[in-house]
Amino acid sequence: MEICLNLLIEWLEEPIESEENSEKDFLSVERVLYFNELDNEAIVINIFDSKGFPFLRSFSEIRDAILSGNANIWTKDPFDYLRRSDKYFSEKSIKHREDSRKDFEKLIDDKEIDLMLNRKVRGKKVNELREITGRSKTTINGWLRSWWQSGREENALLPDFDKCGGKGKRRLSDNPDGTKLGRPPRNYDEQSEESSGVRITPAIERKFERGVKKFYETNECRSLAETFDRTKEKYFCIGEDKIDGIRVPVLPPDNQLPSYMQFWFWYRNHYRNSKRETISRDGEIEYLKNSRSITGDSTQMAFGPGSLLQFDSTIANVHLVNSLIPDRIIGRAVVYLGIDTFSHAIPGFAALAEGPSWKGAMIALDNVTTNKVEFCAKYGITIDEDEWPMHHVFEGILADRGEMKGYKAEPFLNIGVKIQNTSPYRADMKGLVERHHGIAEQKIVKFLPGYVPHLKERGEPDYILDASLTLNDFRKLWIDHILEYNELHHMKGYKKNKFMIADYVKRYPLDIWNWGIRNRSGHLRAISQDIIRLNLLPRKTVAVTPRGIHLEGELYYVSDLILREGWLDRAKGKSLRVEVAYYPDSADVIYLPLDGGTRLEVCYLTQASQHLKDCSWYDAVDYFALEYQAEKADRTKRQRRKAIRQARKENIVSNAIERRQNALLKSGKTSKKSRKESIRLNREMEKLADNPLKDWQPSLPSGNTFDDNINVTNETAEPQEEEYIPRPSYIDALRKLQEDDK
Repeated sequence: MEICLNLLIEWLEEPIESEENSEKDFLSVERVLYFNELDNEAIVINIFDSKGFPFLRSFSEIRDAILSGNANIWTKDPFDYLRRSDKYFSEKSIKHREDSRKDFEKLIDDKEIDLMLNRKVRGKKVNELREITGRSKTTINGWLRSWWQSGREENALLPDFDKCGGKGKRRLSDNPDGTKLGRPPRNYDEQSEESSGVRITPAIERKFERGVKKFYETNECRSLAETFDRTKEKYFCIGEDKIDGIRVPVLPPDNQLPSYMQFWFWYRNHYRNSKRETISRDGEIEYLKNSRSITGDSTQMAFGPGSLLQFDSTIANVHLVNSLIPDRIIGRAVVYLGIDTFSHAIPGFAALAEGPSWKGAMIALDNVTTNKVEFCAKYGITIDEDEWPMHHVFEGILADRGEMKGYKAEPFLNIGVKIQNTSPYRADMKGLVERHHGIAEQKIVKFLPGYVPHLKERGEPDYILDASLTLNDFRKLWIDHILEYNELHHMKGYKKNKFMIADYVKRYPLDIWNWGIRNRSGHLRAISQDIIRLNLLPRKTVAVTPRGIHLEGELYYVSDLILREGWLDRAKGKSLRVEVAYYPDSADVIYLPLDGGTRLEVCYLTQASQHLKDCSWYDAVDYFALEYQAEKADRTKRQRRKAIRQARKENIVSNAIERRQNALLKSGKTSKKSRKESIRLNREMEKLADNPLKDWQPSLPSGNTFDDNINVTNETAEPQEEEYIPRPSYIDALRKLQEDDK
């Protein structure tokens, strides 16, 4: 390292000091004022020593310390502020410098080395100059020290007027009875009995701070004036009084209280912190969204076209009508919008009556990858491929924790799309698409029939009744807007990189998109539309049962492949689960991804599920929910019936057991063998006793009774008495059975 004049050296390990610098409490940073390598001498001075003068060092000592790492070279000179033009100094300071220089030039001559190293020579010259000019010894020594420590700068003779006074320091006193500082009172303040304030002390400022923290930063008071009143009542009261049983604070006279302007001045100039104020009163989310400093640019989030799609949905502020019955108002449409972060171009959108949901997002993202020539042709708009050349899969999607959050968006990972969601309540993280909703309202929605500019006030016409546009009309307006925006919207604030500047790229979304395709391609990919739509459809893992693939409730599906390969037979006795994709609008079919999602197998409703044909999946799920609710409503009734039946069962069984035990006690001791041998005889006796046919008596008409052996010829004949027939004896029957057994 080459040693030169004015070089600053910081000593890390203290060298042997001279007598003048033996005791010090400052940094050991020395400036080289003179050196002679041949004589191995160097004159240095510590630039932070307020009483030091130059002293001699060994040149080799300095060089070896630097090479060994015991000393460092300082590149930032603390006296650089002196090396400025005179326009930065006041006229008074410059005049003071010139007067000092006239006297100082008498002190500096060709024998400056003797002046630096020889104390006697320096003292003699200082005394001579003091007698000639009348200046003090301290002043002259100060000139010399500043001259050498600054590296012989003339501006070192400038006075330190900037260090005078108390600039930036608070002038506070502990005596509140002293003279009030600041603005003098106005004439009408002097004439009135009311005071314009008191002398502010640290104790008063502490009360101000406590009041602001308690009332203002907690939103208990909405204004500083109200906060000041509450602070006086809380922290400046000298007692309490009771009025109608209510405690009321007693305040001192007004001339003993600080004024509101003193409170306001203290808050605005000494206490206020915009960040702390916004966070404490409105919350951190409000600060991050609307009040934080903005030093970045969202365009830098993307390297090229297709890197990142900012996606969002909003409800358009215009009411639409039914396309079949134009006098029926269907309400406001939901607009789903995607914007390319790199070029700010719009690659796709969707306008639906469907509320913000995954279904709407699915259709909008499908539109991003759709060929726009074919899409516009469906609405009678003819365009060229170059007017809207965006029909690719993006590398990433940035949404706001709405439709794109959850398991429904997971299939995007299959096609290499990264899903990112902003923090809660941080719409500013995707400001491009959020801002475009406002642009679209000004250019498309505003002043359309059915547009509602604000809440209806009393006496105003009802703008909703003016609704005339259908969904298709609204979509056509959006298509025209996007075509114009992509081609002709001049982005004045777009930050072009140096390569765009070199290529003279215009500040239009389509021009930047085309430049990015030529120079920063690789982020856009073309994938089969069927595969894209397969991954956009909602997924569900379901079971394969002997009845078919069970999607939900009574929905079962089969296909030729499933029947041919015997999936249903294999499902007997073991669990088999597969993942399927389904359309929310129709329950007629589901899709079974095969071969890693490259092939689709369409599955249809089974014969047993045909009663749910032509209904949507949501309708079927709603039907299943209603059936479940009906079953749940009858659950209490069924449980009560079960309890009654169980109680009866237990009663019958207990009575039968008791009856058997009583019969055994009554019959005396009977062997088990004898009880078992008479089972057949007992059974036959039970048949005779329990004959159900005995209750089957024919129902005869009232009046005559008929007998096969009697011919009734005279209707007036008196009826004969019936002959008594005794009931058959069971004893005879039992005897006959015993004889047959023998």
